[in-house]
Amino acid sequence: MNAQAFLGAMYASGEGVRRDLRQALYWQEKAGAKGHVRAQYNLGVMYSRGMGTSQNLAAAAKWFQAAADQGLPEARLHLGLFHEKGWVLRKCPYSASEQYYEAGKGFLELGDIKSARRAAKAIKNILPNYYLAEKLSTEIYMYE
Repeated sequence: MNAQAFLGAMYASGEGVRRDLRQALYWQEKAGAKGHVRAQYNLGVMYSRGMGTSQNLAAAAKWFQAAADQGLPEARLHLGLFHEKGWVLRKCPYSASEQYYEAGKGFLELGDIKSARRAAKAIKNILPNYYLAEKLSTEIYMYE
């Protein structure tokens, strides 16, 4: 599974092999289907941007959700954006702010304060949902 995800990343970047986004998608899907969280996230990015395939926001949301279910904060950021913009998922500022909040908490657990602040700012920009934004800002402050 790790080797499949790594091979997919190599094809996506062209590092060590000729760049081939279709092969990248193929290997990422093999790894993602087996539960590799980073491959699932990469698939969300690839489908959302139409890399190696045509753009498919429904597939992107599915893969971002799979990665978010495993706790990947970057995936939650994307799900927040999908809810904020109404891309495939129901447009809902509250759902978006919840995803951004969970992403921020996940970033804090990883010690990534800069990304946690970015999540807090995203919350303030959409509703503004000051309750969740301030709650996350307080958690960031307590972490520092």
